[in-house]
Amino acid sequence: RVFLDSGTLTPLLKKLEKKDYVVRTREEKDERNLQISLTEQGKAIKSPLAEISVKVFNEFNISEREASDIVHNLRNFVSKNFDNSDKK
Repeated sequence: RVFLDSGTLTPLLKKLEKKDYVVRTREEKDERNLQISLTEQGKAIKSPLAEISVKVFNEFNISEREASDIVHNLRNFVSKNFDNSDKK
């Protein structure tokens, strides 16, 4: 699950699809659901992008544990503040 609204996500996915990094497929059972998959080109850049992320964390002297905590805390923040936006 991605914690972005469709107004943000759709243009991003269109750009990634145009550059042949992803393919979007509607589910047959429920066409409201969209399956996003990496293409071969998308898979090819996945590893180099992960290496860049590691270099960024290393540049700021962030340990793997601290990086994991940051990601965990951001997910919690998004979940608490954006997943229930329709209930506010």
